[in-house]
Amino acid sequence: MADIAMAPYVNRLYALSMEGLWRNGRLPRVEHWFERVKERPTFKPAFIDWMPVDLSQEMRGNGEKSWPEIRAIISP
Repeated sequence: MADIAMAPYVNRLYALSMEGLWRNGRLPRVEHWFERVKERPTFKPAFIDWMPVDLSQEMRGNGEKSWPEIRAIISP
């Protein structure tokens, strides 16, 4: 149940270039869990394939612009 609840949320953060929230040793269990989730055969059709490429690129670009501010908030 936790995978079902968290996968869409974490994937949206990933799509918005926010993976720095859990990468680089910040949350290694989340990082490893999400890597395993992305390897599942149902992940790509359910989370990636349906999204239009232009929307995906827009989300990633906007997230990259926002990331420095987010990083500043979460940095010690």
